[in-house]
Amino acid sequence: MLRKVVIWAIAVVLASLSALSAIGAISKKKAPDLAMAVVPLNGFAAETVSSNRVKLDIAQNNGNFVDVVSDKALSQAKKAFETEPLTPQAVTVIALTKDSGRQRQLIEQAYNLSRREQLVTGWLIVNSASENNIPSILRYYDSALRTSSSSEPIVLPILAKALENDDFVDPMADFLGNKPPWVESFWLQALATPEAINNAAELRKATFNRGERNDTEARDSRIIQALIRQQEYVSAQELYDLFTASKNRKLIIRNGNFASENDYPPIDWQLTVNGQFGATVDDGKLKISAVGGSGGVFARQIIKLPKKLLQLRVALDQAIPSNAHLSLDLACAEKNIAKSKPIKIRLLEKSVISKISNEKSECQYYWLSVVGRSDEGLDGFDLSFDSISLRPIV
Repeated sequence: MLRKVVIWAIAVVLASLSALSAIGAISKKKAPDLAMAVVPLNGFAAETVSSNRVKLDIAQNNGNFVDVVSDKALSQAKKAFETEPLTPQAVTVIALTKDSGRQRQLIEQAYNLSRREQLVTGWLIVNSASENNIPSILRYYDSALRTSSSSEPIVLPILAKALENDDFVDPMADFLGNKPPWVESFWLQALATPEAINNAAELRKATFNRGERNDTEARDSRIIQALIRQQEYVSAQELYDLFTASKNRKLIIRNGNFASENDYPPIDWQLTVNGQFGATVDDGKLKISAVGGSGGVFARQIIKLPKKLLQLRVALDQAIPSNAHLSLDLACAEKNIAKSKPIKIRLLEKSVISKISNEKSECQYYWLSVVGRSDEGLDGFDLSFDSISLRPIV
């Protein structure tokens, strides 16, 4: 069931130990062989020599813990333990020579001595994975993340990748409920892992708390945008409804009266703003402007069209000047289907009513775009939309 998690756990151990072998702090870590030459024996230096031998064996064994510890590594571990009994890595090396039942007991004791030693944490992760114990895996990964700032680039991609596994969602939701300090970094990594995006949405549903909305709005907006990039429109809509407690779920165009802010584009309006043309939602209107010779998509959102005949209504608060060329465009947003031809509805009057049929199309999800351009060599324009609606004709 957790074969992938096991593989990822072993991979993170290999990466962590390889990095650990190359980084030191003081003489007993940086030059343990030199420290070993000093009398009396430095137990911590002996521990480092022993653990480095085991780490090298692990690296040469494709990231897997070795079945047999070398005599040299075991000898140094025993010397370290005799001199300094509180040496967690030495305890771990000695434990690797014991039977499986005794191993776990000793290495957990080593973990209680120090939660900063990745040889110790790495073994516990691998062992927990072999037992399909996801809560335990998460506990030890959390320990690695809390005790070593350098572990984030290694551990977080592993956790994000693990979201491909459906069995990982509920334990991860329980764990994130404790609000670990790395939670925002985890979400950023999860959103950069396309294979995990569907379960990332399920994880967000499981952890949602309406009282936290102000603290998570920017993150939640990124989750919706990531889902849209992956064309996971159903999940994006479900999250939008959850985040907004939407009372207008039956409306095809969301915020078509521009009464609220656009917190979760492009489920609600995604606005373009640049130095040449742009759009804002303000005071109950969609306001667009363009300098001469500029234009493009001012605003857009993803909508779901039923297989019905529909009526489109567009209302502006003023007549459209002759130098402004405006349209409302509909283009299929789905792939791998027989797409319908894009629809372009010219906006020539202050009020426009038009009929659209989606009865014979295989496409359900469309990009609805407000498109416009100002004539070259003339002044630009400023216009405001009062409303845009699309409803089935009963």
